[in-house]
Amino acid sequence: DFDRAITYYDQGLLISSDHPEILWNRSLTLLAQGDFKKGWDAYESRWKRPSFTSPKFKTGLPKWEGQRGKLLLHTEQGLGDCLQFVRFLPAAKKRCGEDLHLLAEPALVRLLESAGLAGRILCKGGEFDHAHYDYHLPVMSLPHVLGLERASYPASAPYLFASEVDAQGVAHLLGSAGTPRVGLMWEGNQQNVKGLKRSIPEEQFLECLREIGLDAEYFCQVWGCCSQSSRGFSRRLCLCGGKHTEGEDGSAGSIGGP
Repeated sequence: DFDRAITYYDQGLLISSDHPEILWNRSLTLLAQGDFKKGWDAYESRWKRPSFTSPKFKTGLPKWEGQRGKLLLHTEQGLGDCLQFVRFLPAAKKRCGEDLHLLAEPALVRLLESAGLAGRILCKGGEFDHAHYDYHLPVMSLPHVLGLERASYPASAPYLFASEVDAQGVAHLLGSAGTPRVGLMWEGNQQNVKGLKRSIPEEQFLECLREIGLDAEYFCQVWGCCSQSSRGFSRRLCLCGGKHTEGEDGSAGSIGGP
């Protein structure tokens, strides 16, 4: 009951108006309700949580509040968060009136460059001149600053594109398709506690696929090497160093096929 939860959170804030966990959970509840305007405003409380793992961006630049000027956006939290929130870059570019740049994790630079959402994609860990910019902002603060509500969400999709070279490389590796192709990832980052919680045993995937009964070619898509076997999948594609390679198990037949 979202409404009841919000009532309890509001009562808690009357007792402790700056309690980070109450503010955080209230923001998530508002977002789950679809109250995006209030939810994204409240989501700024994430930086107050002691357990929040993303480090604050070290810069002398002021935070962007929607005014015109040269803007440096930077990613926070996980790779998936970045991929979700870069959809707001065109709206930010229109608002700031300048060519904005995005500072991102090395693993995402090539994809984001292909997407063309920012004038330049900078790699975290590299050097750049802060003085080139007027403002900075974490990318997950964009909905808050832009004042986005449900009706104003950008509808253009898809907004991420692989380069032609990458697309041709994968097409050459896979060959012609005789049945639908489905890529699956069942493991999170093994170096991340949350990633471990998101990892699901392969057999649970296989059981679901058998129940679906779709005549398709299923691919295990992993980064580097899986810690679990992938013999139940039609083929295994490993993502190593930004290149696609096929695993040793090769073709093992398609699940759900005749």
